[in-house]
Order: sequence, then structure tokens, then C-alpha cells
Amino acid sequence: DRPSLLCDTFEALIGALYLDQGLEAVEAFLTPFLEEAAEDVLLHYRVEDPKSLLQEWAQSQGLAAPRYITRNVYGPEHAKVFEVEVLINGKVCGWGSGSSKHAATKSAARDAIRRLGIVPETML
Repeated sequence: DRPSLLCDTFEALIGALYLDQGLEAVEAFLTPFLEEAAEDVLLHYRVEDPKSLLQEWAQSQGLAAPRYITRNVYGPEHAKVFEVEVLINGKVCGWGSGSSKHAATKSAARDAIRRLGIVPETML
């Protein structure tokens, strides 16, 4: 009943199939699942991890990894707001704010993805 355990088990199954029978067997096993899910994924995909996506994009372009800098923190202790910029190769690419550093960096990465046109805006 645990999604993480099911994911780990499925991953182990795919790994065992690969080691035992090779890549072609894995492709034959996975293709029906992927074909069934492809349309839904393409229609409803949302970037859930913008920081990873931004880092992967930067690396694919031969750029430095994104760097997140907290520029401002304000508000009372129980309701702080963090403002963060994300820089790539020293250039500000995005800005975000949130109730935690994690939320603010995620917001900044999403803003950078939008500004850089890495994925269509509908996916953000």
C-alpha cells in the first residue's frame, strides 16, 4: 500500500529483467505501459521539481549549476517570507519568494524556467 515501496519494487523488477534478459526485454515489457500513459502524461504534465529541471538544463547547455541566493527575509518568526534569486553563470535568471527557503528556491527555479523558455508555460 506504500507508493515508495511499490516504486522501489518496480525499479528492482526492471533492473532484474535488464540484468537477466537485456535492454530489448525491458523495452518490450515497458512499451505497453508507456503507450497507455503517454497521452495523459503529455496532456497533464506539470514540472514538479523545477530545481532539478533547471540544473539539468544548465548542465546540458554547458553552463554552471544554478546558484540560489537569499536576498531578503522579512516578517514575524511564525510567518517569515524568503526572497531568493537564482543565478546561472553569475546572471540572475529568476526570482521567487516563499514561506521557507525551500519554497522560495523552488519558486525562483520555476520563474527561471519560464523566463528561459525551457518548457511551455502550461507545464509550470
